[in-house]
Formats: sequence, structure tokens, C-alpha cells
Amino acid sequence: MQKITALLILYVVSNFSAEVYGQSNSQAIDLNVRPAAGFHISTDLSQIKKRFPHFPLSVPISIPGTVPVGLTDMYQSQFSDRGLHNIIIDPDHPQNIHAAITFALNITEKDTIGGKDFLPQLRVYYIFSSDDGKTWSTPKAIDTARTSNHEMILIKRGAVWVPAIAAVRNDADTNAPYYCSLYLEQGNPGDGNFKEFRTDRKTFRDSLRNIDFPSIALSKDGSKIFMTAGIDDINKNTPQYIQFGTFTVSEDGKSLTWGGWKAGPDHGKVGAEDPLGFAFPFSTSVRVSSGGKIGVLWINRDYGTPDLSTYLSESTDDGLTWLPAPKTVLTPLGTQQAASPSGDPYVLVAFNTDLWYIGEQAQCVMAGYYYNRDTGATTPGYYIPESGSLLFWADGMTTPVLIISKENDSDLGQSILDGSWLSAWQNKTGSTEPQGLTNLNFPTVARTSDSNVFSIYFNAWQDGDIEDVSSIGQIGNGMFISYPYFSIWRTTTLDRGVTFSDPELVHGNDPTNSTEVKFDYRQIETAPWNPDAAGFMAVHTLFNVDSTAGEVPFGGNPGFDEVTWLFENANVASDGVTAVADTHLGTARNYPNPFNTHTNISLMLTKSESVSLRITDLLGREVAEMDYGILGEGSQTIGFDAVTLSSGSYPYVIMMGGMRFGGIMNIMK
Repeated sequence: MQKITALLILYVVSNFSAEVYGQSNSQAIDLNVRPAAGFHISTDLSQIKKRFPHFPLSVPISIPGTVPVGLTDMYQSQFSDRGLHNIIIDPDHPQNIHAAITFALNITEKDTIGGKDFLPQLRVYYIFSSDDGKTWSTPKAIDTARTSNHEMILIKRGAVWVPAIAAVRNDADTNAPYYCSLYLEQGNPGDGNFKEFRTDRKTFRDSLRNIDFPSIALSKDGSKIFMTAGIDDINKNTPQYIQFGTFTVSEDGKSLTWGGWKAGPDHGKVGAEDPLGFAFPFSTSVRVSSGGKIGVLWINRDYGTPDLSTYLSESTDDGLTWLPAPKTVLTPLGTQQAASPSGDPYVLVAFNTDLWYIGEQAQCVMAGYYYNRDTGATTPGYYIPESGSLLFWADGMTTPVLIISKENDSDLGQSILDGSWLSAWQNKTGSTEPQGLTNLNFPTVARTSDSNVFSIYFNAWQDGDIEDVSSIGQIGNGMFISYPYFSIWRTTTLDRGVTFSDPELVHGNDPTNSTEVKFDYRQIETAPWNPDAAGFMAVHTLFNVDSTAGEVPFGGNPGFDEVTWLFENANVASDGVTAVADTHLGTARNYPNPFNTHTNISLMLTKSESVSLRITDLLGREVAEMDYGILGEGSQTIGFDAVTLSSGSYPYVIMMGGMRFGGIMNIMK
């Protein structure tokens, strides 16, 4: 367990160049050999202490199958705790791709817009591809002012789709006020000619506050853009109510009218009866269903009550009113972990979320972890780094399904998929300083026109994939002797979240290969909609990569590394192939479903293996366990009698040898 603190480190990065970027002007690095000519490894300890990485990039990194988009020397982008989708495909012209990335030109230089404080030249940059990502336009800043914490959508203007980007805008002084703005393209797709439309700092309670972390969504008819944001005052244990506002789009699609901040869904009743109101500002997201219903998801952070739940609220009248009771997505669970050093219990809470709608049903994925906050305290608490988990929730569930977790003592029971490959890395020196993140985080969902199919991409640490810095001396706060590398993984469902494929490594290192040049792959962003054809979903992603494991030591803030942003268009199977391990193809689903008393599950075994079935209720409590012994190779059917169970939904996990997969049984009596 680690004590969460904040530490900010700045260091030198190389110069930015702006051209049309594509495959032809990237310099490839052989990923299977140690660096030779062209790489410089510093041996000057004084310089190593001053800057990261200690393994600087001298040429852009090229990964097979990816395209550099012209953005290197990244400052940081994934500062929000929601899944990012700042790469969007034009639904009418899929070869047109819009993207937006926050980064700094040179973070060692003071921002050119003035001010007495040293702040890096942080901007949101827009890039565009008209040939399905083969080449990219010159990056353009959406504003000459300092902008960050952005989210992008497309709006329809006549016959074309153009980008609208929400971002936080402020001057270069640390204490200067800041607010949310919406930047709307004034020209054609790809022009990058943005006009700013500001919100204000006057909250719905008429106080002037800094408002940050905007999330936006387009109304069903395209006439309005909804925005949620949070008050940036997270270190005070006082209510941080969600702010909700609306921009009205002009008839010509080039102008926006701001309607002011209104009460968001968490405001409850003023006074002691107010049950919520502690919305973690990083976490809030707004989405719209196909029927026009607004959904707002947020992570509550009331450390006094305490209430650390994750909630969803909905509105059917464009946010004028909110349905009376928010839906509980995750209530903290904490019976399976020992108390923290403070004496308070660890509880399983959501850390990162991604929300979407299938028709009128809200669904979300979350990265969870075991966390503790000293009750009533204003300083951060403890958490368990190796307790990261991937959770799935759909409206109608009382608790999420645990998809992946390394911990076998999770309060949600055993995970559907194997998480033994996740790292248990933590600070080896016994210091209370943290690495800042957990071994699984930042999930983001890629979807297609088939509502049953989606892939969950996420960042994770692989077991054994660390960078040893013990021979270099004191790094950062002087306490760490190793850092984990991030890798990018995915799991796919073909049946709307009933079953999931085994975790697939998308980009990462081989922990067993000591001669391989290792890279840090992180901050994955997926297009919210992806075209599909011939049984494949063409998933469009953005991610960044650098040559050192340097993100996590700095209190959870992404490290200021020399990195390269890359685009990838990868095919993911979306046809009738069952979402189970390739060596155990079969239906892997119970039938009939729903059922009264008896159901069957068909399996196809490629070899003889032991088979067992574990069934829990929606609170994760085991209600039945069946051992079918060793079954032979070929087609097999196992049965289950639910005579003693009442009507309801019951998650189940099938274990075949070392493989696990599962689904949900629905009993109707």
C-alpha cells in the first residue's frame, strides 16, 4: 500500500516540427535489438536526475502497422478519469478522421502568452486525415491561449461533419482564473479554423469558481451541445457539484449561444439532506442515447460520510430536470481486504470510467482498485497498487461484472478472465511515496454498428516488465529502484457483454526478452464508432509511446517524457466467432436463457480437461458450484439445475484447465 502524493517534474524535450505526417517519413527502430548508432544513453548522473527519460529519443519511434501523426514531445493528455475518444471517424465519409491531442511544444520554455509564473506551452492541437489515417495534416492549435483537458465531438453542418472541441482555457499564471470553452470549426473538415465560444465562471449557486474537465455530447436533433464540468477544488472536503450547461447551435452551424451553468444531477437538496454533491471533477462524463435521453456518470468522493460510489443520472427533458434517484453503478465493497495503515478499511472503488448507450440502455466499463481515505481527512489516503481490475456494468445490474483482476480476494468474486499476468509491482524501498497508478487502468471502448460487439482497450503492467534504475542512482524523489512499463491490451465481446475474449496484448514488451528494446505504451484513445465489414471491426486508435517507463512515479501525473503519438487502424474479429479462448471454441453460453429450472452450456474441447462451473448472485456471493470432472476432447454439454434459486440474474464462470470465461444466467419462475 502506498501513500498518494503529488510530484511535478519538468525536463528537456526536442523541438516540434509540423509537416504532413505519414508512413513515408518515419524512421523505424528495430524493436528486437539494443540501441546502437542514433541513440544516446546519458551517463551523466546530474543530468539524469534533472530530466526524464534517461534514454532520450533521437528519432521518432516507428511501430509496425502504425502511422506517426506529427506530434512528439507530449506534455500530457489523459488527465481526466473518463475514457477518451478524441479520434472520431466521419460517419458519412469514413476516410475522414478528426483527432485532437493536448501537448506542449517545449515544456522547458515559459509559455509565450505571458504571466509571471513558469508554465509550459500547453495547447490542444487538431489534426486531420482524409485518407483513412495514411497521412495527417499539419497540427494546428485551437487557440493561442493555454488550453488543455479537452473532449471532441462532431456536429452536422449542412452535408458535412465538423469538429467541436471543449477545453479548459486559462492564462499562463498559476493563479489566473480559468473556465471551459467550446471551439467550433468555421471552415471545412480539416481546415482547423476554430472559433472560441466561452462559458463562464458563475456556478449555478452564483459563486465564481474555476470550472474544469468539460465533457460534451450532441443532442438527438443536433441543435444543442450539452456540457458537464466540475469545480476544480478537489483537495477540500466540501461539495463539488456537477455543473451542467447547454450551447444552442445556430441555423448555419457556425455559432453557439451559451445558456449558463445549471444544477447538475448530483445537487440533491441544499443543506444537510443533500446526499451527494461530491463529484470527482476528473470523472464526470455526459452521453446521449439514441432516443435523446441524457446520461451523466460521475464518481462521488465524499470522504466525510463517506460516499465513494459511482452514479448515473438521466434526464428526458434536455437537462431541465433529472430523474429523482440516481442509479448506483458501483457501491464500494470492502470485506475481503485488511485495514490500511490508518486503520480505515480498503474499499473497491471506480477509478476510470467510460460510458455509452446501446439504444436506451446505459453501459459502462470501469477500472477499479482498493482504496482508503482517512475519514474526514483532507490529505490523500492509501491504496493497493496491484488491485487494479476491469469492471463492466449495464443498466439493470445491481453490481458490475468483474472481467479481469489479479487479486483473487476481490469482493466481486473471481474474475471471468485470467489476470495472473498483471504485475504486482510496487515501491520496493518501503517508502510511502506512490507510483501513482494501478496495474490496470484507463479503459476505453471501441464500438461499431453492431450493438452486440465492442472491444475494451486498457492500459496495464505486465508481470516482470519493469525498468531497473537501481544502478543509475536516485531518480525523481530518490526512493524508487524500478518502474513498470505500460502496455496496451483489449478484450472483445460479441454478445453485448455476456462473454469476453481472453485479454489480447495489442502493444507491449516481452518481459522474458532481455535484449529487446523496451517501450512504454500508454494513453490509448479509441474512435467511439468504427466501420465494420467482412467479419471485422476496423478499430481506429491513438496512443503514445516512449523509450522509458517514466509515467507513474510522479504522483499519478503522466510523466513529461519525450514521446511519439501514433495512429493505428487494426482489424478486430466481429463476426460469429465465439468470444472465448481460441483453444476452446464453442457456444460457451447457457441455453435456454432465460430459463426456469434447467439450462445447458455447450463446449468444444481441443483436449481432455477438467471442467467446473461457479455461479454467484449479483453481489458476488457464491450460490452454486459444480465439478464435472475431466471431460474428453470434442463437443461436450454440461447442465445446471436451478431448482433452489429464485428468479434473477446470476453471473457464472466456467473453468477449463487454466482457462476461464463466463456469462450471465437469467432465471424466470
